Amino acid sequence: MMVAAGCGPGSNAPPDGGPPLALDVVGESQVGVSYGGVMNLRVRYHTDDAAATAVQGAPVRFSIFYSDPKGSTLSRDVVTTDVNGIATVTLTGGQAEASFKVAATAVNAPEVDFDVSVSKFDFVEIDAKLSWSMDANLRALLYDAQTCAMLPPAATLPAPARAVSKANSTEATLQFVKLLSMSYALVGRVEDTDGNLLAQGCVDIGAGLVPPGSVSVVPIPLTPAVASPAGVYKLTSTLVPVPSAYAGLVGTWQRFGGACPYGAAQAILDAMGISSHRDAPLANGCRPTSTTSLDFQLQQLLTAPAMAPANALPGIGNELAEVTASATVTSLLTVTQASTTTYTAEHTLTDVDFTVNGTHLMMPYDLSALGAPVIDVKNVPFADDAGMVTIGTHGFTLGWTTLWLKAFTDLSLLVHLPTLGSPVIPSLVAAVVAPASHGGKTGCAGVDDLVCNVTTGSGSCALATPCASALGPVAADLAVGFAPASGLDLTLTGSAMAIDGDGDLIVDALDGTWSDAGLATGSTFSGTRQ
Repeated sequence: MMVAAGCGPGSNAPPDGGPPLALDVVGESQVGVSYGGVMNLRVRYHTDDAAATAVQGAPVRFSIFYSDPKGSTLSRDVVTTDVNGIATVTLTGGQAEASFKVAATAVNAPEVDFDVSVSKFDFVEIDAKLSWSMDANLRALLYDAQTCAMLPPAATLPAPARAVSKANSTEATLQFVKLLSMSYALVGRVEDTDGNLLAQGCVDIGAGLVPPGSVSVVPIPLTPAVASPAGVYKLTSTLVPVPSAYAGLVGTWQRFGGACPYGAAQAILDAMGISSHRDAPLANGCRPTSTTSLDFQLQQLLTAPAMAPANALPGIGNELAEVTASATVTSLLTVTQASTTTYTAEHTLTDVDFTVNGTHLMMPYDLSALGAPVIDVKNVPFADDAGMVTIGTHGFTLGWTTLWLKAFTDLSLLVHLPTLGSPVIPSLVAAVVAPASHGGKTGCAGVDDLVCNVTTGSGSCALATPCASALGPVAADLAVGFAPASGLDLTLTGSAMAIDGDGDLIVDALDGTWSDAGLATGSTFSGTRQ
């Protein structure tokens, strides 16, 4: 067991609230004895501060662990420190090859260990040579019961037989001495100051390569550690369609609502086929703002009551623009390891949310319940290049236009006009006309009366039901942009940074962007491991 170097005063948190203390090995911590040989093991017990004042007359416990000592023994289990804080125990080697640890423990101090080998042969030395591109903590771990195949890069590895480290360095030669001549796996690790793995390498050392008395210098090739992305992620995506996808639809509603000064009146009169007493359209399609025109007079009728639905149309048009501008889609991305270096994914859309004036849907729309035919795509290409992932192109039938109408209805139309019937757009157009009042008549009858008086000078003309007949075409024009699309209407290709927030070599989160011809800049996603 390694004791971290450079700990400052008070770094040992005492379990009983007493002052922090420390144990130090006196001499070498890696020791070797021959069969029947005797060696003293010493530790010093002191205060964990700059003074390092000796703790006299305190018990220090010694114990053998990690492996069978095969007859090796300690002279005592508990030793009392002397005036210098030193506690000494005598180790006597057994009559068999053995490798084990002796631990020394005392109250309010971290444990320290001796790595012990017992052999009738000369001991072996293995020096692990590590180098890295920047300052980091370099560690060498020596295993005598595992192979490199059993020790893949991981945030935490099994306890080694021995470990040596060097902090804040770009290179180190870390020595394992007094070893038995046997097979080993030698692991090199590069870690940051928080102990997160940056790189790892491993070399198998056969017994024949380390004969008794040999000294071997073993360079360990290091491979940067990459966190595994395999797992299930809940993705929250902000999807921003390209403006061309909704410009025509939004433009129609905004002209009806006020982008044209007499938008609602103009749409109704156009559908009625009335040309008399009207200003000619401008290049943008709107009629001029002449106060003598039929458009002006009809608009006055439609908007006369303060609560007339026509007065809500400008806000409604702007809210449609907000609905169509973006959506928040929730999905599950399941990443599976296909081979040692490749992955595949399954992507399933679950629900979608929209926002108007900062207000979300009370409940996001469940795409499965809505019956979208393709919301689950398997075998999506997925690649991980040192923490930068790409999600291959795959398509869905999200049903943009259908969802726009649904969200527009719930977040705008029914908010302004809660009593609208179904289908909602024809009901809206009828509601816009309903307040019109002229010649003692209301609704379409009032509209017809106004048109007759303006165009013929009397309330009697050949206009039997032109207004009523016009409402359908007006509604159809407003609804055409919501017509369901056929086939796939959402294609995604993603790239993201894979984030291992806790250094356990498992990706915790994804932070990326979607790109496609149908999506604008700002289509992003974030994912959290489930």
